[in-house]
Amino acid sequence: MVAGGAVYAVDRHVYASGFGRTLRTFGTTLLVAVDYKINFRPQPLTVGSVPELHARNAERLFDLLRANGGLYLKIGQAIAMQSAVLPPEFQKMFSRMFDDAPQDDWHDVETVIRQDFGGRSVQDVFGVSFTGHDGMGLMERKARASASVAQVHWARLPDGREVAVKVQKREIAKQISWDLWAFKAVTWIYSKWFDLPFYSLVPYITERLELETDFLNEAKNSEKMRELVSGEKRLRGRVYVPTVYPELTTRRVLTTEWIEGVRLWDKAAMTSHWLGGHGKGSPGAKTALPPVDMEAARRELRTRPAGGERLKPERQERS
Repeated sequence: MVAGGAVYAVDRHVYASGFGRTLRTFGTTLLVAVDYKINFRPQPLTVGSVPELHARNAERLFDLLRANGGLYLKIGQAIAMQSAVLPPEFQKMFSRMFDDAPQDDWHDVETVIRQDFGGRSVQDVFGVSFTGHDGMGLMERKARASASVAQVHWARLPDGREVAVKVQKREIAKQISWDLWAFKAVTWIYSKWFDLPFYSLVPYITERLELETDFLNEAKNSEKMRELVSGEKRLRGRVYVPTVYPELTTRRVLTTEWIEGVRLWDKAAMTSHWLGGHGKGSPGAKTALPPVDMEAARRELRTRPAGGERLKPERQERS
């Protein structure tokens, strides 16, 4: 019992639960494989129908991906993007993969920034104050969005620039080797068991997943896209790519210009006439963002130092 507790503690704190997540993966995928092996036929050997078989296994896999989080969510989102080739039961279940993922605590965000900027504090790196000091910028401790491998915080630098600070979740660096090994092992087993060439996709998918965790690569791709768009007359002036700030970017921290916008999968927002925020302000709309009331924000921080979760003015506006 003591030994089991020690193993659990080491796995949780040293390997970010990599061993436990891998065991969960093997257990669930084995159950799914056995279920399909036995029941994927016109008359299932146990109970239910083929649609019910799809439904229960879609739920099993969805629960696995959500429970493990991290790169597993990224894999689930990749599946969801190609869900048209899957049974309807999988399409319905995996459409929920784009819901916001849980946020890391602020302490974890600070740790990643310190590690990637040579031990410098968040205040030093971005020139912000969490207690309302004059002449300093602002930064929200609560993320504006949280995805599978990172979360985004709003900040206003001392020079007035508003930025999106994308910070990789602290546990990803520890989990990636476990996750990729489990992915390769499960894919190899499924290829052999079902006599399908699943494993041929592994090298490409593995490379893509590794690049997903390299924000320097993402920054390079973003700048390349800016060049391509500016060189294409049909896109120039119609497509806007946020500026990357390389001096505030590392392998696990990506800092870009802040842009007001809407989610790509928000159909109502995408099909309505969006005004680009209050007063039609947004760099993408060729006008500056309406200014932040810095004095009001600093008063808020001085009176409630533990606050400051929502400092950015809300600008969403549609006709």
